[in-house]
Parts: sequence; C-alpha cells; structure tokens
Amino acid sequence: MYCATLFVNEDLFTFNPMTPHWSDGFFEGPWVPLHLSFRSPGDIARESEAVVAFLDLPTGCSVVDIPCGPGDHAIELARRGFHVTGIDRSEVLLEHAKRRASKAAVQAVFEHGDMRDVRLGKSFDALLCMWGSVGYFDNAGDRAQIETFWNLLRPGGVMLIDISPLEGILLNFEPRDTHRVGSMLVTQERSYDGLRQCIDARWTFEEQGQRIVKHTSMRLYTVRQWREFLETIGFEDVQIIDPQTGSAFALGSFHAWIRARRP
Repeated sequence: MYCATLFVNEDLFTFNPMTPHWSDGFFEGPWVPLHLSFRSPGDIARESEAVVAFLDLPTGCSVVDIPCGPGDHAIELARRGFHVTGIDRSEVLLEHAKRRASKAAVQAVFEHGDMRDVRLGKSFDALLCMWGSVGYFDNAGDRAQIETFWNLLRPGGVMLIDISPLEGILLNFEPRDTHRVGSMLVTQERSYDGLRQCIDARWTFEEQGQRIVKHTSMRLYTVRQWREFLETIGFEDVQIIDPQTGSAFALGSFHAWIRARRP
C-alpha cells in the first residue's frame, strides 16, 4: 500500500544545521568547473525566462535563489530587473557569484546561510531552488529546508523547486557515466538503495595525475510524495510540469519543476 507519510515523519533527534554533512565542501574545488559546464549562458538565459513565465513574475519583484551556487540564475534574473538575493552555505561559491555579478555589472545580494535554517528578517515575492537541490538530508533536515522556504516567502509568494523525481530517475537510471571538462575527467558511479529511496554516488575527479574522490547521497521522492508533503506544510496551488515540454509531468520525464504558493 502507498504510504504518503514517508516524507513527513519526524525523526527522533534534534535537528542541528551545523552537523557535518556530505555536502560540506563537495560543491567546491573540481566541482565548480563541472557545474559551469552543465549550462551555457544561453541555456541559463532561456531557463530563467521559463522560470519567470512559469511563476508569472512581474518585473521588479523580489526573488531569493537558494542555494544559489555560483550565481547562475540569480545574476540572470538581476539582469532582467528583479531584486535578487542569493543564499548558499559555501563561501567559495558565494565568492564566485559575487565576482560574476560584478563582471556582469548587475546588482544582486549574496548571503551566507544553510538552506535548512536561514533568517534574514525579510520575506520575498518568489523563491527558486534550482539544480535538484533537495533530498540532501534526513527527514528532519528535508522538512526544515521546506519550512525555511515557507518562512522566506511573504503571504501570496510563489516558489519553484527543481527536482529529479524518483519515477523518472529509475526509468532512466545509469549506474555509471563520465564527463570531460577541459583536461579534467569526471566519473560518477551510482547505486540505488530502495529502502532509503536514495541514490548513492562516488565521484572521481582526475586531472594531470591528481585524483580526488567525493561521495554524495540524495533521497528521491515521487511527484505525489512531493505534492502531499508541500500541502502538509501549508502550500497551495501545487503544479508540477516537465520543464522540457512545459506540459504536466508524465511518466518517463526525468526532470520536473514544482510551483507552489504560500497562502
């Protein structure tokens, strides 16, 4: 029998945002050139335009991008006239974002913070969580992340979460793939743990005789679990689409955007 409570059960411990986690330091070093190779500036511009359309954002509204990474969408939205704040736990990525914003001559604010516990003392018209940046944590951490998103939005504010849905990933599952970025070879070896609904991966970065190995573990959820979880938190008007087609999510899609509104 399907159990919708998987995503929302409380863990039997106190959440501590400073607890060491696999993501600490992962998105730095060799990850940065790999990340920048995923999308061209034109890709980011087109994706940002689609974000604005999907959320129906009026020019000049306030947007928070969390986690913002090296500032891809934050900078593009600032270029389009939005008042943007980017938040990330990585000081290294924030420095990249600030330098790129300065080079692009756009105004954007970048703040250091853990997406499970951000308190800026202000709220926003819209929130973006791109690059599949969910499912990093345990039950308590995942819930804390979405509750933080709720708190960052003003009443009536809208949110977009970019996800890799479980049903799409399993249909397109690849246990191993490689990427070459300049002289660097990146190999990702994956395994799926069905009881945890997690993809565990070993990443190997090789360049000029140097070898760095890192590990990730990300929990995946079905689109139904996502919708019911967001509604449990209090979000309304939940809509899930395939961003490649703009149509409702369908079996076979390995990428989805979720739109939800804080009432």
